[in-house]
Amino acid sequence: MDGIANDIARHSLGATQSKGQRIEYIDCMRGFTMILVVYHHVVYYFLSNGAEEVTNFDSIIMSFRMPLFFFISGLMACRLHVDSGWLREKCRRRLLEQFMPTVVVGVLYVLFIHHDLRNLLFDSAREGYWFTITLFEVFVCYAVVSYVLDRLKLNTLAKDLFFVGIMFLMCLCFVLSLTSRPFATSAFSQIFGLYQFVKFLPLFLLGVLAKMYFPRFSAIAGNNIVASLALLLFVVLCVLRQVRPDMPFVGATQSLQAILGIVMVYKVFYSYRDFFSANTKVGRCLSHVGKHTLPIYLLHFFFVSGLMGLKNTNLPALISDSWSFELFFVFLCSLLIVGATLLVDKFLGAFPLLHSIMLGWKTRKGST
Repeated sequence: MDGIANDIARHSLGATQSKGQRIEYIDCMRGFTMILVVYHHVVYYFLSNGAEEVTNFDSIIMSFRMPLFFFISGLMACRLHVDSGWLREKCRRRLLEQFMPTVVVGVLYVLFIHHDLRNLLFDSAREGYWFTITLFEVFVCYAVVSYVLDRLKLNTLAKDLFFVGIMFLMCLCFVLSLTSRPFATSAFSQIFGLYQFVKFLPLFLLGVLAKMYFPRFSAIAGNNIVASLALLLFVVLCVLRQVRPDMPFVGATQSLQAILGIVMVYKVFYSYRDFFSANTKVGRCLSHVGKHTLPIYLLHFFFVSGLMGLKNTNLPALISDSWSFELFFVFLCSLLIVGATLLVDKFLGAFPLLHSIMLGWKTRKGST
């Protein structure tokens, strides 16, 4: 717990917003999460034959990687007071810098792999590009609700209780959606990605609340006993899901495992925040990845889809037989693909108009 007071002073909500500071270890945590996203897609395209079945190690990663991404996004999007000017500007920027590039690159990708363009609209997975669309929907929902609550002149506690109520409501909807196939498969749900929306909105709001009470959150998540219990329970749930894939209350256990994973990852990056800083090469590299998650996410599908050409070789079977070999090979591929996407992003930067159309209409200080 040493150093928490100093960290609070440097990274309190007011200080961070007033000075435009970025918390270095949060950027590194974001970069780490982006690498995990690429890792899963390497496994998905290379080892799983395009099916949902994954390796044991990848199934562990899947339990918290996207929840962690939405949590971090909420952490960085949090704002104490929302006026009409901020609402218009932020929604406009999200539309031009996040939503539109996703549509443009998504169309190019579908044409590249010779799939049906209708998948981008009528399939909630959107050929893999669901994340930035859902994040846009979640952010707009948060921003509009925050604006309305500010207009109603509710105090901070009332707003927080309202967000907690939304979190529980969305968690309930997610649990119910797992038992209601029409909800997940209806045309309306597919077009608007309602399944992903109700699943990840609570985790985004959890990030918002964590930033609102950042000192308290850091004290709890950074506590050795809390983190140790989180790790223990996380391992138990992982084992149970392997032993009993059809275990009851799957929605509740998924949500709990996601939160436990968030606590564990935050504990690691917070405890070693001096290592995950601009003073170290690892810190600088992860932070750079964390500030360029949008181009990495949009472009990496072009690279990972190419791995499907290796399925007819003996390499997938060889890698699947050894978890250590899988970890080394897939992790190495992930790093190479991340590096390749950053090079493409840099190359497109020489053509500002093309770069703006594909990766955002405004020069970014960090992707969302």
